[in-house]
Amino acid sequence: MHIKHIKGLYRGEIHPEDSCGFETEDYEKYTKEFTILYREIQALLPEENRKSLEKLIDAHNAMNGEIALDAFVNGFKLGMNLAVEGLY
Repeated sequence: MHIKHIKGLYRGEIHPEDSCGFETEDYEKYTKEFTILYREIQALLPEENRKSLEKLIDAHNAMNGEIALDAFVNGFKLGMNLAVEGLY
């Protein structure tokens, strides 16, 4: 990794999550399935319970965000360890 990339990462100019390519065929299929199921469940719920569904989705998204962050950190540490071993 070039020094300018390391500095850019430090300064917050580089966002690794922006380079993730989720536009795969499988991802699109699951997104479509999720959207359909979400709308079906939402339609079944009375108006006063729909807020709970929103909170559930928000909590699930937050959990996934933490998982993605932890995976990134662990992958970064592994990559750095491999680089150090390679230079040692």
